[in-house]
Amino acid sequence: MQPYTATSKPSSLMIRNQSKHLLFHCKLTNSHRKELQKKKGLIKKEASKMGSWIIE
Repeated sequence: MQPYTATSKPSSLMIRNQSKHLLFHCKLTNSHRKELQKKKGLIKKEASKMGSWIIE
């Protein structure tokens, strides 16, 4: 896994828009699953997974 920079790919603008969309989608799914995960204490794990997944 390697974080990309703005100049590493010619389609950096597309990547930025895609990551914005992913973040928005994650917020939606997070709000739906937050209560279930809160009981199991998985929110922190999920957040760290989410962060690395977006950069991937």
